[in-house]
Parts: sequence; structure tokens; C-alpha cells
Amino acid sequence: MSLKLLLELWGYEAYEASSGKDALKILKNSKIDLALMDINIKGDKDGIEVASQMRLRFHIPSIFITGYSDKEMLEKTEMANPVDIFIKPLNFDRLKLTIDSFFHETRENKKRLNHQEIKKK
Repeated sequence: MSLKLLLELWGYEAYEASSGKDALKILKNSKIDLALMDINIKGDKDGIEVASQMRLRFHIPSIFITGYSDKEMLEKTEMANPVDIFIKPLNFDRLKLTIDSFFHETRENKKRLNHQEIKKK
């Protein structure tokens, strides 16, 4: 089963990109709140570089998925400030919990900001 299909079964709208270039195209045409990014992707940029661009240009956070667990790669990944890092094989229960928690926290932050806006007026 593809990760995209699993995300859709969990109730999320999901897009799939085969390269960093494809991912950036999707971002220009769709409303994306969170990216699941494999470190090893097709193209001239790895997933860490693409995720860093997504955060800087579009303010989209990422969850990294990787088969690499060496210290150097994980440190490089941390520099992109991910929501979380998952080492393959994936623990799908933990992934779902992480995604659900991210969106719950995002909703709560928006509520707090809206409440603060109302109090300012």
C-alpha cells in the first residue's frame, strides 16, 4: 500500500511527487500544510534541501522518512528543523499519531491567535 493511500484512509488529502522539482510544482498549485519527505529522492537536490526550501519559501514543515540512521545524516536532517524523523521501516501507528498531533497543535495555535486578535480590537 502506498503512503499516499494510507494518508487518504486516515482522512488526509495527499499528493505524491517523485522528485523535489515535482514537489515544488505541487506547492505552487495546492494548499499544503505538511510534507512527508524521503531524504533520498530523484533530482539534483536531496529531500533535506527540498524540505528546507519548502519551509523557507512556503512555511511548510516536514516529517522526514529515511533508511539512513547514521549520526551525520540525522544531524544534517535536524538542520532542516523537521516535525519528526522516521527511520524505515515505518511505524505507521507512530506516524499517524505524529501527523494527528501536528494538525491538532496547528488548530489550537490558530484558535489562540484568533482569540488574541479579537482581544486587541
